[in-house]
Amino acid sequence: MNPGDLLLDERIPASIASALAARGHKVGTRSRWSSGSAPVMIRLLPNGVIEAGADPYGYRSAQAW
Repeated sequence: MNPGDLLLDERIPASIASALAARGHKVGTRSRWSSGSAPVMIRLLPNGVIEAGADPYGYRSAQAW
């Protein structure tokens, strides 16, 4: 895990990738067919709550415990 690094597939508009890069993220792109792992996003809130989301493409889901 590399906090701040984002690997986006080609379905994400270039304008969104540019906006994320402007916020300081390291943005890369790849084909949706060549993702070798489950794309997820994890956010740790100041109160200790963990939020997660996953791309349902390929039957992926986010889980936490």
